[in-house]
Amino acid sequence: MKKGLFYISIIVIVYILAFSINLPDYDLWARLAVGSIFFQTGHILKHDIFSYLPTKSLWIDHEWGTGVVFYFFVNYFDEWGLFILKALILFAIFLFMIKTIKLQTGENKAGIFYFIFLGFSLLPGIANLLRSQMFTYLFFSLWIYILEKIRRENSHGYESPSMSWIKFRNKLRCLIPSAMRDCSTYKFPCTSFLKFESHNKLIWVLPVTMLLWVNMHGGFVAGIGLVIIYTIGEWLNRNKSFKYIAILALLIPVTLLNPYGWKLWNYIIDASFMPRPYITEWEPIGWNGPFHVVSGFKIHVHSGFIIFSLLTLIAGIKLYLQKAKPDWTKIIAFIILFYLGIKHQRHTAFFVLAVPALFYQQYVDLFKPIQTFITSKLTGKYCQKWMTLKYCFGYVVLAIILLYISPYLSNRILLNPLYYPVGSFEFIKQNKISGNLATSFHWGSYALWKLYPQCNVMIDGRYEEVYNNLYDMGMQLSENKGNPQEILAQYKADVLVLAKDKYSPLDVLNFSDWTLVYQDLSSVLLLPKDKIKSAYIYPDDADPVYHRENLSKNVNLSCKNVF
Repeated sequence: MKKGLFYISIIVIVYILAFSINLPDYDLWARLAVGSIFFQTGHILKHDIFSYLPTKSLWIDHEWGTGVVFYFFVNYFDEWGLFILKALILFAIFLFMIKTIKLQTGENKAGIFYFIFLGFSLLPGIANLLRSQMFTYLFFSLWIYILEKIRRENSHGYESPSMSWIKFRNKLRCLIPSAMRDCSTYKFPCTSFLKFESHNKLIWVLPVTMLLWVNMHGGFVAGIGLVIIYTIGEWLNRNKSFKYIAILALLIPVTLLNPYGWKLWNYIIDASFMPRPYITEWEPIGWNGPFHVVSGFKIHVHSGFIIFSLLTLIAGIKLYLQKAKPDWTKIIAFIILFYLGIKHQRHTAFFVLAVPALFYQQYVDLFKPIQTFITSKLTGKYCQKWMTLKYCFGYVVLAIILLYISPYLSNRILLNPLYYPVGSFEFIKQNKISGNLATSFHWGSYALWKLYPQCNVMIDGRYEEVYNNLYDMGMQLSENKGNPQEILAQYKADVLVLAKDKYSPLDVLNFSDWTLVYQDLSSVLLLPKDKIKSAYIYPDDADPVYHRENLSKNVNLSCKNVF
């Protein structure tokens, strides 16, 4: 019953995380467009058809597989599809974290409150309806479990590559029928070889999942980085590190099994070092936010990352003072993931997926003195009541959270007019305004989904994949930096949709050759003065019908050569 209650509670946590956000991510629409084109043509686009700016000759879409999966789920399960997919991924992530913890403790020792806090700590990485990096989080948590299982079953001391080859050769000899009768003369008999194979069969999961990963998201490099961490860490631990080098040798060729071959690596290297000003998730963590606001209380979005970092540092100091043997694999993983999380808010999710699972036993040891002190002061029925209270605490907290958040859970995907220019884009669509559309960087993806081929966009969230060094230009127009009118003079636009939170009424008036013809809650729409008509249809952006979108429609390809 305890085990059943535990896993039911995990499902409840997943349910809350999956259905608490129904606002689609700004990049979702480009993913659905790629999926729609794949299902229509059986191919992926290798050149852009949505923008009117100069674009790269080859569109390296490192997330093309994600778009296919997203579109498949919405095509067959409608709006429910994306919620279901997110819930399945989250449940699998929690299972892998549970199994990783179990490798340390020998049992599912972590209480449900621990996983409630883990879910809260993951929020910055999953605080959207669904994004492509969810697949990276899934594979990353799976690989941590596999690598931990491999190293725990095979950490019997360091051996050099040459010694590993000798052992491997001796084991192979045992498989030769003519040598079977002499097998006992070898140091490593056939039964040992079979046991060796059993211990390492999970290794093959890595290249198989890499084949999926490399076609789903550019975050596959995190998997390669993870194997490198284990290689260096196990070498410093004087364990068998040659095995991890062999894993790398298997993985690298698999990364070339994608529609772009080695050119994908050129893109990944460029994108890894590309500066991304104006995008919050690529900025360092700061004490000034962002914050969750819960019942009037402000809670730092990355407080989970901060607390786990402090706990790990305290545990490390304790082990150092006790002169415990260092586990260099864990130490290196913590240092690298902590650095990446501090440098880019986007990367805190990797830290939360790895460190709380790897260091769980060290956290338990930190609180053991408190547990021992309490139990030593209680006797008989009071001790039993304390144990019951401790066991029930997490479930009570989860029940309170569920009751509090239930009114906000939804399985309907809605475009909040405070964040999306639903009225302005409907104005363009209903009045059949066509041409080049310049709009906010974040809205470009939605524009290409809703208005293509009626309009082509200036720039959208595929900035590093498609556009030739035009990111800064697009962001200056989007964020009202520099001189937006010079940008419009250089890259002619027929329609202009600007964000109200970036452009004041005075800023709008400064566009001397443009006239404001429509505005909704989040945007203003301007047209060139020489193209103004006498009458327009003015959609009501408060109408709920405009807050929904057909997620499984087909992108109109009749007027473009997509091959």
